[in-house]
Amino acid sequence: MRIESRLSRIAASTTAALCLLGGGREVLAQPATPLGEIVLYGIDADTHELLRYTFGSDTYTRIGVVVDQNGFEIDHPEGFTYIPSGEYKGFYAVSQGKDDTDGPHHTLARINGMDATCVMYPQQIRGNAQIRGMTTVPDGVGGWRMLAISNALWTEEDPPRTDILLIEIHPETGLYTTLWDLSAIWPNLGLNSGAGVSWEGLSRHPDPNKLFLMTGYQMVEFDLTDGSYQLIGDHSPISRTESLEIVFGDLDQRITIPGVPATWTNQGALFGFSDNLDVLVVFNVASLLDGDTVADYQQYNCSFDTVDCEGIVFMTQLQDPYGKIVVEACD
Repeated sequence: MRIESRLSRIAASTTAALCLLGGGREVLAQPATPLGEIVLYGIDADTHELLRYTFGSDTYTRIGVVVDQNGFEIDHPEGFTYIPSGEYKGFYAVSQGKDDTDGPHHTLARINGMDATCVMYPQQIRGNAQIRGMTTVPDGVGGWRMLAISNALWTEEDPPRTDILLIEIHPETGLYTTLWDLSAIWPNLGLNSGAGVSWEGLSRHPDPNKLFLMTGYQMVEFDLTDGSYQLIGDHSPISRTESLEIVFGDLDQRITIPGVPATWTNQGALFGFSDNLDVLVVFNVASLLDGDTVADYQQYNCSFDTVDCEGIVFMTQLQDPYGKIVVEACD
């Protein structure tokens, strides 16, 4: 579908939705955005390729292997996010150094969404700390903040996890500022902190002052204003969910997904990706915000289940500056 057609559809829908209430006031009933108009980007951790998936056609395109300015493939990225506008607009990922590509480890990469080339920043973000969850949130003044969870610094002795931070990564330098120490969340909430479990996902929240944080098995709501937090869902049956992100519609937060109750996605559609099961999962945002201790979720079967993306980014087709060039140029 061409962008002009989508704009026409929105214009027609919004015009038709105008109605008169008592007192002669005009209000606009804005339509929710259907999932078919959402695209998903990710980096396949196995092949290091930037991918673009379209829900409407259930197909994905491999844009290319992410290669830096020195010719090295990005080394097993697990954090991935997108700054939508401004001087630093673009995709960002952090290499983890697991695949022996000879590229830099634990370093921020700025990725061109048109050809998958990237520029690696000159130094590590925070030594050998693992960055396994990233998201971008509004800064309240028209710009964006890139946030990440930095798991414990590892040594050969493999010490207990005692150093887990919520950080802001600065795209102008590739370095970070500490926002909050998250180390107390595990023991205070009784979360599973056994071997192989760490903070795997970080997402925006319907409330711009909050975040969703996720281990492989549990989800936490975190307040950026005061550092408070609460356990809001256990999704242990999904077995190691490694990425998390919410998508909002063009006109408001609502997304409609065939087969998923509208109440689940009236405040955005929250998706996770299970590494063990290789499936996308959509969560019931309403139940999470109600503080239920067991998360409602539903598996979303699609062709994207065949890849291993440990960080995901969503946007609508209207918000996507790359798809019309790299995928849909001949539509």
